[in-house]
Amino acid sequence: MFTEIITITPEMAKEWLTSNIKNNRPIKRAKEYAEDMKAGKWRLTHQGIAFNEEGTLIDGQNRLTAIVMANIPITMSVAFDCPADSFEVLDIGRPRSLGDYLKTQNYKNYNTLGGLVKRIQAYEKGYNALLSVNGSGHGLSAETRLNQIEFFEANKENLIECNYYGNMVYQKSTSRLMSPGDIGLLYWVFGMTPEANEFIIRISTGINLQPDTSAFCMRKILEEVKNQIKYHTSSELVGYWKLAWAKRNVPTKILILKKV
Repeated sequence: MFTEIITITPEMAKEWLTSNIKNNRPIKRAKEYAEDMKAGKWRLTHQGIAFNEEGTLIDGQNRLTAIVMANIPITMSVAFDCPADSFEVLDIGRPRSLGDYLKTQNYKNYNTLGGLVKRIQAYEKGYNALLSVNGSGHGLSAETRLNQIEFFEANKENLIECNYYGNMVYQKSTSRLMSPGDIGLLYWVFGMTPEANEFIIRISTGINLQPDTSAFCMRKILEEVKNQIKYHTSSELVGYWKLAWAKRNVPTKILILKKV
């Protein structure tokens, strides 16, 4: 077996893909890789392309497909004459998550921090279905790992504070109407101000909550969702939160979302 560093053109990638091994895994990450390539973020690493002794492609179909999609040449490590049984042990583990990366950087609560980063990053791009409903997850538009890391590094202090805040308020609440990620996201959305802190804590804990206020109405909505009295989508919950925040200084008996 030997390895060379080769600049692979889209034409070369197309040709190499024709020798792909049968029963290889589905192509899932090519689009993500292509976005990194077009943005100039792709880096040369030990991971690349591999052919076995018969000239069959056994590793790198996502990378080669990405080169075709990006339509630009990319320099990669290419291994030739790999033993026939190499395919059996290639990429057994799942791809690293943002939480995995944060763990290697010694951040506390790295999994919840990684999840919060993805929620906030999606929110900043206008995606509203971010709050969990009855403990269920939420779909997020995919960002490449490099984009997630760049966003984290650019907003590190505030993201760590929001993550800490979300876990802290969650521990204070006995009713657990929201997850730590929900709380951290809302703290970010409302500007991380002392007023936002008081507003979220009152709704989360029910302490010092006054009737005829938007905060009181918001807590009632969350209780109805948790007890499955009423169902609201994740996007609707975000809308209610924004409405409650906008009316926080106005006497309010009920929150009504305008139908779009």
